[in-house]
Amino acid sequence: MLRYTIKRFLAMIPTLFVIITLTFFIIRLVPGGPFSREKQLPEQILKNLEAKYHLDEPLWKQYFRYLGDIIFRLDFGPSFRSRVFSVNDIIARKFPVSFQLGIESLFVALLLGLTFGILSALYRNKWPDYLFTGISVLGISLPMFVIASLFILILARWLRLVPVAGWGEFRYHLIPVLSLAWPYMAYITRLTKVGIVENMTKDYVTTARAKGLPESTILVKHVLKGSLIPVVSFLGPAFAGIVTGSMVVESICNIPGIGIEFVQSAFNRDYTVITGITVVYATLLVFMNFVVDMVYALLDPRIRYK
Repeated sequence: MLRYTIKRFLAMIPTLFVIITLTFFIIRLVPGGPFSREKQLPEQILKNLEAKYHLDEPLWKQYFRYLGDIIFRLDFGPSFRSRVFSVNDIIARKFPVSFQLGIESLFVALLLGLTFGILSALYRNKWPDYLFTGISVLGISLPMFVIASLFILILARWLRLVPVAGWGEFRYHLIPVLSLAWPYMAYITRLTKVGIVENMTKDYVTTARAKGLPESTILVKHVLKGSLIPVVSFLGPAFAGIVTGSMVVESICNIPGIGIEFVQSAFNRDYTVITGITVVYATLLVFMNFVVDMVYALLDPRIRYK
């Protein structure tokens, strides 16, 4: 297991290196720049700004300077648009909001998804199965902005239970958490149901039934462990995606998270902020895939020997 862990951990390094490199060059090759505005700046001011942020240097030199700052100082550099906050400051202020929203959404998605998936499998081809399957199909099919708009219409406008937008007290969390959790809940419901239905037909379940074990014991002790492997695999990228925040939900619900900051930075061509947020997102994604690989290997020891 130790050898497998080290091997998987070292595999993260080249992946992150490729992501940083591609992000750096793709963003800088896009037409326009951080100081391109409708009203052109005087040429001398533009040159001074480019010299201040080293944008007048060759691209390869900018790249190695940026890479060195990240590797040796964990410094994502200054923001081209904010004179007060650096990229590290912006991420430190915005990321906790998205992280809290993501953790709450992931908890709701897991709780509802596993419950709906188990009930859907146990009551297969009966009304609970049709109900939870319908809910999951809607969650997968509807775009995020439609889901958020529906929750705002129902919970805030018609029932007047919660505010339309904002962030702070718990009542502000209900709409963004449900909106963000619903698509992930839908996938977890389907994966759980398919896994349980598939494992219920295996020989070891037939043997357990022949021994007279109750269905609840067979489900909890024998079926769930194997059935949850696809769910665990899904949680890696799901965690990174949900924790870094949905740009759509944060924009609609006016949440000051990292997602809405990314959108604004893209409009402003703020290279360093865009790259910094992308690197944070990629690091989370790669690390969570590493964690999932470890959990996967613990659930199924055959994985580590392949």
